[in-house]
Amino acid sequence: MRHKAFWLFVTVACSAMLHAEENPTGLPGDVRRILAKADRFEVLSLEPDGREWTTLGRAEVGDRAEQKAIVDAVEKGIAEGTGGAICFTPRHGIHATYKGKSVDVLICFECSVVVVEVNGKFRKPRLPTSRASQAVLDAVLRKAGVRQVLEPRRDE
Repeated sequence: MRHKAFWLFVTVACSAMLHAEENPTGLPGDVRRILAKADRFEVLSLEPDGREWTTLGRAEVGDRAEQKAIVDAVEKGIAEGTGGAICFTPRHGIHATYKGKSVDVLICFECSVVVVEVNGKFRKPRLPTSRASQAVLDAVLRKAGVRQVLEPRRDE
């Protein structure tokens, strides 16, 4: 029994070391690095259609300080997120590429959910989010003249 306990400890310790850069309440470390060093960084306007979505437009962001402000706002929303609905109808996104890798951060403020893809594969899906980054993303899209789809109105 002690032998199994020892190997369980070693496995857990190694896993912790391998994932030390992971932020359990935010974007994964490799995703943050791609976003921080991106050679292409775009804010997306999305239109949900059932279980899929269409890209209505893209606003390219070349300024590193503006890119950082966008990522910081998304991270703040994730840190403030408290749950999330089962649905997923994203209307906002970030697409970034760096050294042949691509990252897509898809955000549904209606459902309070963020989904991350790296090279087209889901990573850490369904992170909760608040609306902290919505105004920042909306401003980038408006400034670029990109059309947006409004969320459906909810009766309160």
